[in-house]
Amino acid sequence: MRGEYVHTDYRALAAELRRRRRTRTLVVILTALPELETEALVEAARALLPQHLPLVVVLDDPGLRAAAELRPTGRAELARALVARDVAAAREQTVRDCGGWVPSWWRRRRATPGRRP
Repeated sequence: MRGEYVHTDYRALAAELRRRRRTRTLVVILTALPELETEALVEAARALLPQHLPLVVVLDDPGLRAAAELRPTGRAELARALVARDVAAAREQTVRDCGGWVPSWWRRRRATPGRRP
């Protein structure tokens, strides 16, 4: 077994599941949440409702979290931290758009000022 990047077509996944599965099914989608295709994921999750129950599990990115929590000491670190915070906030919003829940421990962790990983 070897890992590799494979493009995920969330819309095709939803269409195929709706076509093949007539009974209510728990659909678990594990994703790293690509920043460029969030609309497709949200649309696919909504398309499965109400017939199926989609559960979207967004895998954590420790590097992104560390960059977002960093207290910058220079311009380069400031730019990196601001971009990381924007990306993390967009991920949280996408999870909410899917009808999801962002754990309170994640929000508390991100809100801790000056925290270094």
